[in-house]
Amino acid sequence: MRMITIAALVALPGFAMADTMTVYSQPNAVRIFPGATQVTRVVTFEMPAGQHSILFPDLPQDVAPSLVEVRLEGAQITGRSFIESSEAVVLPDTSERYLAAQADYDTALARYEAVQDQIKTAEAQVTAANGQVSFLNGLSKNEGLPNGVDTLRELSRMVFEETAKAQSAIIQAQADIRRLKDDLDRLGLAVDNAAVLVDTAKTPREDAMQMSLSANVPAAGSVTANITYIMASAQWFPNYRMDLATGDTPSLSVDRFATIQQRTGENWNNVTLSLSTLSPLSETSPSRPFAQRLRIQAPAQKLSVSSRSLDAGALADGIMEAPVIIEEAQGSTPSMAGPGTLYEFPQKVSLLSGFTQAQLALGTLTFTPELSAEATPRVDATAFRKVLFTNDSTERLLQSQYAVLYVDGRLMGDTEIETIEPTQEADLFFGPIDGLLVSRTVLDRNEGDRGFVTRSNENSEDIRIDIENLTDRAWDVAVFDGVPYGEQEDLVIDWTASPKPDQINDDDRRGILRWDLNAASGSKQSISIKTKITWPEGLELR
Repeated sequence: MRMITIAALVALPGFAMADTMTVYSQPNAVRIFPGATQVTRVVTFEMPAGQHSILFPDLPQDVAPSLVEVRLEGAQITGRSFIESSEAVVLPDTSERYLAAQADYDTALARYEAVQDQIKTAEAQVTAANGQVSFLNGLSKNEGLPNGVDTLRELSRMVFEETAKAQSAIIQAQADIRRLKDDLDRLGLAVDNAAVLVDTAKTPREDAMQMSLSANVPAAGSVTANITYIMASAQWFPNYRMDLATGDTPSLSVDRFATIQQRTGENWNNVTLSLSTLSPLSETSPSRPFAQRLRIQAPAQKLSVSSRSLDAGALADGIMEAPVIIEEAQGSTPSMAGPGTLYEFPQKVSLLSGFTQAQLALGTLTFTPELSAEATPRVDATAFRKVLFTNDSTERLLQSQYAVLYVDGRLMGDTEIETIEPTQEADLFFGPIDGLLVSRTVLDRNEGDRGFVTRSNENSEDIRIDIENLTDRAWDVAVFDGVPYGEQEDLVIDWTASPKPDQINDDDRRGILRWDLNAASGSKQSISIKTKITWPEGLELR
């Protein structure tokens, strides 16, 4: 907990007391719920004894005053009021954090500009040395050179030595420029980072709400304010990276992350962050049951519009059908949430307000899965990898729309997962299995209105399903297909399959057949399905 500076404020509208203290604060702890965020600010400052007004000028504008809780240690609150941003006095930011960040930015910018000056000096040295070399090279073309051999020899030596010195100076200056430009890139990044820290430390006064407390301080000394408020402009959701290793001992590694986005209008700097799956704004009392009121009535009669039926006698002689029961809706049952999960992060977290998303690690869980395959030859050309595992950890895997799947380090795609409780068994699919091929071929089909022998009230179909394993390992494969079904006694549906399916009406889905096969490496298997449908003459098959 840090001590902060208190600034005196005079002539502030809306406050009757002349002795007003201004206290700056920053968020210290944040807990994000579904649809709501709880922010806590804790700040300690020195106050003299007596009755005072304490101004907190930097609360977010979107906070509802009814959702703000304040506690003082070392003083007693006797009243409080809030000032809208349009009426509030905009105060200069004199918080220690902001002033320190601004000083760091000024230092970083000064170092950057100093290196810029050094680069300009080195570039000037290169220009001067190049000019010297050009001058020395031009001496050889001078028609006024002396004729003496010794004089020419001495002049030549001088040109050589001076040219060498100039070329050496150019090389050294160019090397300095390259080094300085590398330093300039690094210092430029430092300036950018320092500017971000300035923005992070600065409280957005322009759209802030100001809160004033009337407080009685019994004795001079330290006063601690604990301010908690609820906001709705932050959210978090879980996402996963799931790595499946398919070796001799398969394993499933689940890296869990929390993606966070906050648009509260305030920056969170080094806050204690926690994430919850419970909602503090949800229902707090149980719903009441309701009773259904039933009644019976005669159904509306279907009347012919022929001229013969429009007389009163024809209307009176209508046949009374059996009564029907009508259920009147009295309400709906809301969906109720289960027990929640709380994630607390040991390290401090900083998040800027805006559209940037941050991702924090929630840890890794490892499971021992069972691998198998499933295939639907009617629509797919390959079988798909199925992973069955039990959550034998003590933590829930939360529902997520973002689970990225890898198999032996290869990206397979992404999927959605439902909540998986501890001890719960779950299965996921990790993409197609290259080399485990399936196909479905229609060998024969008669639809009743073709040929000379086939009757118009009969359909038949002959299907062959092939499963071929071109991979280097055996697979347990569940193969699915379907046969027609009906609910009318006169509609007769006969079918046969070889081999016989292991499940009929699989998973309570009528007409769905399932075969549990073992496909050895290099093997090829077939399934035969024959279907015959008949119905009475004069009716159509729909």
